[in-house]
Amino acid sequence: MTLPNASPSGPPTADCFPCGGLSIAVLVRDGAVAASALGVDAERTAAAWQTRWPALRAAPLAGIREAVAAYFGGDPSALGGIALWPPEGTAFQQTIWRLLAEIPFGRLATYGELAARAGNPKGARAVGQALNRNPLPLFLPCHRVLGSGGTMTGFGCGLPVKETLLRVEGWQIAGGRLLNARGRGRTAAE
Repeated sequence: MTLPNASPSGPPTADCFPCGGLSIAVLVRDGAVAASALGVDAERTAAAWQTRWPALRAAPLAGIREAVAAYFGGDPSALGGIALWPPEGTAFQQTIWRLLAEIPFGRLATYGELAARAGNPKGARAVGQALNRNPLPLFLPCHRVLGSGGTMTGFGCGLPVKETLLRVEGWQIAGGRLLNARGRGRTAAE
């Protein structure tokens, strides 16, 4: 995750585009992605951004579109070079979002594992709340976080979107259960 140093110098730019069977909305401030939305929320979120920032420029963001397309094509490093605007949140939320950025493409973690790494081993629900407020889904990969035992659990953009993203990263899913490439059950710890 690359964080910009500058403060916003002008109105943000937004782009809403289809990729990988999903609608994706991206808001950029000073060259860094400041917010994103996936699935059915994408177009609604883009409209809300226009209301919040009347001077918002709607324009195709070619570099981001190319990186997202490469991600959906299976390139694990495609999103790594995109600068991210530091999200605003509580200290705990920021800790969780930083930990999300450390979960590599194709790997998983559980809410409990993230809670323990954040110094609050009994804080799995607090982790879920922090993930629900993640302003950068896809770029801060909350889709890589599962319930205990590797169960599929809630996702702010909807479970079908989470399943789509996990399939891009090489997971098979049957009946709401993650399977590895050989069709056997796989947990977050493997």
